[in-house]
Amino acid sequence: MTLADLVRPARVVVPLRGATLVDAGHVLLDRLVATGAIANPERLLARADEGRPEDLVGMGDRAFLLHYRSDAVAELAVALGTSAAPVSRELGESDETQEARIVLFVVAPPRQAPLYLQVVGAFARLLSRDEVVDAVVRAPSAEAVAALPAWGE
Repeated sequence: MTLADLVRPARVVVPLRGATLVDAGHVLLDRLVATGAIANPERLLARADEGRPEDLVGMGDRAFLLHYRSDAVAELAVALGTSAAPVSRELGESDETQEARIVLFVVAPPRQAPLYLQVVGAFARLLSRDEVVDAVVRAPSAEAVAALPAWGE
């Protein structure tokens, strides 16, 4: 399995709407629900709305990676979105924010923990590369994002 098997046009949102990470995350969660990846949407939404720090990887100004293991999930699935304007999140109690134009939402049932960890790590490695981030952000459509050669590496 490669990331190309998980980055499907039906689960890619271009352009991703939502000025905040919470809003963008809800759009991606809705896409996963619409494509049948979520067995219990209300339960996963409640979990996502808890805003646990361990469920988020902020990759500088490159991307946000929201990731959840839950019984509410039917299968390992990925939703990805790119935004024309940066999506932001507040950093703690200060007025500081972090911004990125790519948001990933990775979900898996607990029984798929090893594969889930491999997928999260693979996305983190790929999105640490400037050329991959640039290609994802420049892709004009969901189909173009899903067709990027980097996902097959």
